[in-house]
Amino acid sequence: SGLNPRTDSIIGISFSNSRSDAISIDFTKRDLVEISAKFLEDGKRGKCTQNGSFDCAFLKTYGIDVKGLTYDTRLAEHLLNSDLPTDLQFLRRNYTDIPAYKPTQREMKNVASMPLEKVAEFACWDALTTYTVMQEQLKRLTPGNLEVLNSIYLPLIFTLNTMTRKGIKLD
Repeated sequence: SGLNPRTDSIIGISFSNSRSDAISIDFTKRDLVEISAKFLEDGKRGKCTQNGSFDCAFLKTYGIDVKGLTYDTRLAEHLLNSDLPTDLQFLRRNYTDIPAYKPTQREMKNVASMPLEKVAEFACWDALTTYTVMQEQLKRLTPGNLEVLNSIYLPLIFTLNTMTRKGIKLD
């Protein structure tokens, strides 16, 4: 419903493991949240995100500790092209032939008041786009890039989120 993980709520979540199929789950239904949590907290099932830091911060507010995060398209793009934007629409244009689908910035401010079907459609396109971008980025990443992504960048998501949530003491 907004961009603050402490005060706003998750409307839904989407998943895809192909370039053609995705599912969006309504987070206003508690039983669907619990089913999603089982998957998200399963460290044996790999997960790819676009801006996992943001997603994991929101999910933590729901008591969901994401495990098995194996890829993040935003972080991977930083390794590939640190001077270029890393937002999903930029990545969509650079790596896919998926047509533009996102509402405008102004429309996104009112996402909580949009019909659930429209929000679910955007979410599914986000999941498909993220999956497709990941597949294309993997063709370009070196083994060294993947090592940095897996050993430094991805674990840092959880460390920084904990520091943001709890705070840190500096001397």
